[in-house]
Amino acid sequence: MLKLPFAHRTTYAHAITDRSAITYHFPPTPVVKLVFWISFAGVFYTYIGYAVVVWVWSKLGSNAWHSAPIRPSISIVMAVRDGMPLLPIRLAQLARLDYPNVNEIVIVSDGSTDGTVGYLSTHTARPFVPVVVQQHVGKAAALNAGIAKATGEIVVFLDLRPEVAEGAIQHLVNNFADQTVGCVAGD
Repeated sequence: MLKLPFAHRTTYAHAITDRSAITYHFPPTPVVKLVFWISFAGVFYTYIGYAVVVWVWSKLGSNAWHSAPIRPSISIVMAVRDGMPLLPIRLAQLARLDYPNVNEIVIVSDGSTDGTVGYLSTHTARPFVPVVVQQHVGKAAALNAGIAKATGEIVVFLDLRPEVAEGAIQHLVNNFADQTVGCVAGD
């Protein structure tokens, strides 16, 4: 049996389970309390406080803007990478858009290797403006190349996959009747 230097004789196993023999009490210092409350406040704000602040802000302030039917010229810019399976369908749909003031539809091929460049070369008549970027530079750089060719008052960015609903372009553009609106997004 192992003997330990405690006030009474006990076994090692008993000394481990007897918490009264090894309990230490340190009162929290003001710095520890401050760190605890700051941490608690940060977690509380993240999970509850931010939502409450946004809700109150939405009730107090008015974010309404003026929307009216306007017809500014638009340029549609679309970046495509290896989009040959969907490109003919999308270009046919874009050619039938119901918005009357489309300056051009700029299609940027971002380093495509699947025949997209060849297909775009057959669509050079207005309103289509093909732009070919030989190397893959990424969507942002491809869109910037398309913006350089855009001449409309408003630039509309589209992706290849989603279909544009009837009246969607007009609905987006109507929000620009308010001079304080700088950007509009839609699904």
